[in-house]
Amino acid sequence: MELPEPRLVRAELVARAALSPRVRLLGLSVRGPDAFVWMPGQYVEIGVVGDSVARQPYSIANAPDPERPGYVELAVGVGSGSGTLDDLAVGGLCELFGPRGRFVREDMAGKAEIFVGTGTGIAPLRAMLSSALANGGGAPLLLIFGARSESEILWRDELESLSRREPRFHFEPTLSRPTESWHGRKGRVQDHLTELVAPLRDARVYVCGVEEMVQDCVRRLNDELGFPPEHVHVETH
Repeated sequence: MELPEPRLVRAELVARAALSPRVRLLGLSVRGPDAFVWMPGQYVEIGVVGDSVARQPYSIANAPDPERPGYVELAVGVGSGSGTLDDLAVGGLCELFGPRGRFVREDMAGKAEIFVGTGTGIAPLRAMLSSALANGGGAPLLLIFGARSESEILWRDELESLSRREPRFHFEPTLSRPTESWHGRKGRVQDHLTELVAPLRDARVYVCGVEEMVQDCVRRLNDELGFPPEHVHVETH
């Protein structure tokens, strides 16, 4: 698979919104005459103009959209990036270097796809999911997302609405610190793999999140559930 060459571009912050108490969505519009393209799952390094040392990596949370060329969304933790993004106002400029990374979605027609993530690790998975839905077909799509509490389920309304509209998409959030009012899944994402993933043995799996979770998921998928290593793609956040 040929990946786009990374390059340095300037971008304008055009949107800022809360995704949770600790994570916000930043929408950036890349400037310049040449189209900025990426593969769903890749990331960019972002920083202030002229300061390459302070750039921080963030996965792109949306798939390319012909109707909004060069528009990039990031899920950024409050207080991350050494204050670079905290201080950037809507209309302000920053620098992006990218796209980078080989954690990209395979276009496997007719194959089920499973996305497993925690925290801001859902960002590249959201981009992959959007791409899979845009490509059409009827193969199952499953997203298992782990968070501490209901307020930290990123893009919850969007994903729940999507699961109602798209019969082939199934959204399974699980909480490690649920309240008594929560009636969904509880515990770590990897504890639900056997039940949710086992019926989809021929699927391609994409896992993104903290390293411990990613490694445990890989072990269970490969050793316990029999997924071939080449069918499991991972990235740590």
